[in-house]
Amino acid sequence: MSATVQFARDAQPVRPTAAPPPTDSLAGRVEAAIREGKVDLPVLPEAALKVRAIVQRDGGAPEIVRVIGNEPSLAAAILRYANSVAYAGLREVTDLQQAVMRLGFVNVEKTVLAISAKGAFSSQDKTVEHLYRALWQH
Repeated sequence: MSATVQFARDAQPVRPTAAPPPTDSLAGRVEAAIREGKVDLPVLPEAALKVRAIVQRDGGAPEIVRVIGNEPSLAAAILRYANSVAYAGLREVTDLQQAVMRLGFVNVEKTVLAISAKGAFSSQDKTVEHLYRALWQH
């Protein structure tokens, strides 16, 4: 009996291992696809990271305009957004500098990050595209 008591006292507690998320949930499907090597999580484009850094350190509009100006799709989106009903002024904005000033740095940063993230979460593989779309909408 003393051997049994000794064994119980020296035994290490057994910690339950975390069960993987169920594969019927979005998290479970994404995790399963990553584990199987079917999905590589995308990285945000450099322009989005640069704009974010400029805004966070209180940089100026010319710096932001230079970064966005090198990415035609981002520049067009910022101009479109600046001329949208939500931000439209008395005149149409056709200059990127004016668009950045009309929207404000924080809104420009959010727009650039959203556009970049949406573009990063795309794939030619229909299964991966479906997972990305579900993750994006989540």
